[in-house]
Amino acid sequence: MHHLRFVHRRLQRRDDADHDRILGKFKERYQEAVHLTLIYPGVKQALDALVQGGHNLGTCKYKPTVPCMDVVKHLDLEEYF
Repeated sequence: MHHLRFVHRRLQRRDDADHDRILGKFKERYQEAVHLTLIYPGVKQALDALVQGGHNLGTCKYKPTVPCMDVVKHLDLEEYF
């Protein structure tokens, strides 16, 4: 519970310039991390089989759209989505 009070106090004292700076650094590092993402063996073959079976594919993601699509591009999966 102590950590929640700390976060709450910190948010109340938030400086917008500080927030923007920190958020900018986070986004920069988040974008750089795309190259750390690996594809599981057999995923492309499974996607091919689904497409050949007439299935429409989509993504279910927790990431914002732009970083998600950066990962899709990095993994060379654009043709599926």
